Amino acid sequence: MPTEPSSDPATTELGLRLIPHNVEINFEGLSQSQIDQISLGSYLVNGAAGCIGCHNSATGEHLAGGNEFPAFFLPPDIQGNTTLFARNLTPDPDTGLKLTEAQFIEAMKTGKDFHDSENSGQDIVLRAKYHLPDNNLVDIGFATLAQLSTGDNKDFLGTGDNTIYPFFIFSRSISDRLTPHANIGYEFNLTRSKLSAIEYAIGFDYGTNKYTIAGEFLASNELDGDGIGDDILETAWGIKWNPARQYLVAFNTQFALNDAGLRSTFITTLSLEYNF
Repeated sequence: MPTEPSSDPATTELGLRLIPHNVEINFEGLSQSQIDQISLGSYLVNGAAGCIGCHNSATGEHLAGGNEFPAFFLPPDIQGNTTLFARNLTPDPDTGLKLTEAQFIEAMKTGKDFHDSENSGQDIVLRAKYHLPDNNLVDIGFATLAQLSTGDNKDFLGTGDNTIYPFFIFSRSISDRLTPHANIGYEFNLTRSKLSAIEYAIGFDYGTNKYTIAGEFLASNELDGDGIGDDILETAWGIKWNPARQYLVAFNTQFALNDAGLRSTFITTLSLEYNF
């Protein structure tokens, strides 16, 4: 485990000896403090942290990454379908990690992952909806959701996928307060086609002037999946409270009904809205 930077002569001397023979460094014109900085970096990367053991590329390029590793920390049933790749630790402008000395030491101490896009925006979602002409049997609407992968999924700011989800909405008001509904559609995954899936939902809304209770059963079926998490079943329940004209309080829970997929089994959300 690396320690805080040190100018100890033994450390810097060892760092110089640890520089790989295929890495050429021109020390001409550098001050002693700059040479010590390079030596310390070599000591951390090639010695104390042992980065060279995993992050040298298969072609031998120093710390360029790309080596494959099994995801041994995941559940056994999905390990065989998941592969991790060693990061490129060089300052390469396209794929390099480009860490400062302080960031590198923090990463080694805490496991924190640094990305340039940590503060970037999330995925953009576009929605369009059309209400078909009224009839006496059921209200029908058609909607499309388009998700653009503008957020970085490595920072949990996006999914990494571009999708288009057209779907039909069927509903019918049984009384002034109760409205059952059903949705069906197909989500086209333009990035990973095997994740394209039929999506279903059936539920109801029961509301008064102050409160609305909603319940829904959700299902997703990947027609061309790999057998892992292809059929997902969930249920969601929520309540909305309108204490005053400008305020809206909402509480929702979502439960997994089967163990398919890598997902949370229980999710709760609480929101407060103010309109002006």
